[in-house]
Amino acid sequence: MGVWTWLDRHDRGAFARASDAWLVGEYGDSADGRAATGHVAGVHTHRAWHALHVALTGEEEGGLAPACHVVWTTPGAREASMTSAHFVHSPETVREVADYLRTLDEQRVVADLYAARELGAYVYSFDRWEGELDMVQCGCFHRVLREVVAFYLAAASDGQVVVVRRA
Repeated sequence: MGVWTWLDRHDRGAFARASDAWLVGEYGDSADGRAATGHVAGVHTHRAWHALHVALTGEEEGGLAPACHVVWTTPGAREASMTSAHFVHSPETVREVADYLRTLDEQRVVADLYAARELGAYVYSFDRWEGELDMVQCGCFHRVLREVVAFYLAAASDGQVVVVRRA
């Protein structure tokens, strides 16, 4: 079993009205729950979420905002932070993340990921994709990076809340 991360966009008003029930788990991830919280769209980052975090922050966990808010916002030990968690980003945080992502050069991000690995950073599930290829070589990392950037740009443009879910 692996660690997976999803990003979900929600209408600001609907999420605010339903957030108390959502936070205590009343809605869960059901269709009714998504409707009640104004779910707009989602991105499944598969196992590339940690590589994306390391590439953006240079850190295995933590890092400086807004880069650390893209897919990982848990402080503390890796053992605690690689478990199930939900984080809610306000429209203001979403805009900060989008503004940051808008400035990225994809090739520089990949170079930063490889540089962090060369310095000894652990990257969850990076190797052994499609035979001997790593997640960059097989294209997964590039695809997820592009999806996440487009996702945050759309969320910021529409003033939406973003929920980061890790399980």
